[in-house]
Amino acid sequence: MANKTVSFRLPEELILAIEEHARITGKTKTDLILAALCKAYDLPELASDSVTATSIQQQIDALKCQIDSLGQVSSTARAQLQERVNQTIDILSESVQPLQDIRQLSQPVPETDAIMPHETTVPSTVSQSDHELTIGQDKSLQSFSKFTLLDEASARDPKLLAEQMQYQMQAFDRVFAAIPELVFICDRMGHFTYLSPFGVGVWGIERGQLLGKLYHDAALPSEFLDFNVAQFEMALSFGKLSSTEIKVISNHATRHYEYTLSPIQEEKGLVIGVVGIALDITQRKQSELALQESLARYRKLFELANDMIFIVDAENHQIIDANFKASRRLRYTRKELCQMQIEDIESPESAAYFQSEIIPQLEKTGSAIFSHLLRRKSGDLIAVEISVRLIEFGDRLAYQSFARDLSGRTLPQSSAH
Repeated sequence: MANKTVSFRLPEELILAIEEHARITGKTKTDLILAALCKAYDLPELASDSVTATSIQQQIDALKCQIDSLGQVSSTARAQLQERVNQTIDILSESVQPLQDIRQLSQPVPETDAIMPHETTVPSTVSQSDHELTIGQDKSLQSFSKFTLLDEASARDPKLLAEQMQYQMQAFDRVFAAIPELVFICDRMGHFTYLSPFGVGVWGIERGQLLGKLYHDAALPSEFLDFNVAQFEMALSFGKLSSTEIKVISNHATRHYEYTLSPIQEEKGLVIGVVGIALDITQRKQSELALQESLARYRKLFELANDMIFIVDAENHQIIDANFKASRRLRYTRKELCQMQIEDIESPESAAYFQSEIIPQLEKTGSAIFSHLLRRKSGDLIAVEISVRLIEFGDRLAYQSFARDLSGRTLPQSSAH
């Protein structure tokens, strides 16, 4: 249906009533008048382009709720992960520090505790450089009191290496069996001397197949092995901590891990081994990915809107963001707009009206609809109808404004500012 512009006057009381109804319903005054005339003359109600602004606002509100919710989930996941990391570090500090004096860890234990449960013992043989390393199943911690763990001489002797591994299985399983994370220890030569029970689920390899192997010869998943080969020497030779995020894809699911290699140093600073930790961060990554998708949808909606959209800091009136339609219509680049205040693109009269009339209304009701004049880069003024709301934007309050271009339309005199 073709459109024609008609100018007419309305009583002030009627205009005030229309403005109030527009504020309540979120519709424009033009749409309300058209709907009333169509009803009076028994005509089908016309499709209005104001639906775009209203639907956009509703979608933006829904996306903001989703983004806020996902942000809270991500923050919670990060806090939980940090708590687990701190807990693991504390336990490692308490467990690894006494390795330089084994007698501090090897106090006599009751006879009933001498034999560890089957799931915390290493298989009776561990292959290392074609040596069969016989490891007793029933030795208590006190039988290892003559050894200093992770020293280089023991790492070169297959028999002492086997005894070190047996000791660590008995000593550390008591601690790490209760932690749902992969924890492992390598000596100065790069032999795996300990792997926590949970490591079997992460790497899919039995402990007996790993202990005694060198880090670059172990049959680990390629994602972990590649990082080990690239970074192990940094920890062993230079005492440098290395960390990365690793994604492991299996037939069942995709898991994400935060993987860290940390040097173990003696009192004099000599690196005597490496502690590795793999923390499962799958939940956090899923939340972050969902948040990124929501932000991408929000941005697409923001850019494709038919109206000019501005996000303005409520405190200093700095333009925080503007969509492409605003940039194109006002002939500014987005960068230029985001370096300006809202008063820089308003006529002086419109800026004064916004300050004296609209801001108090926003503080009282949270939203407003009004006619306005915006100034283009050339200095020309264009008439717009603005729907503005007070919102939370990050850690501050902001005005979210939808500006509908009214060029070619005649505004009622009492509503033009």
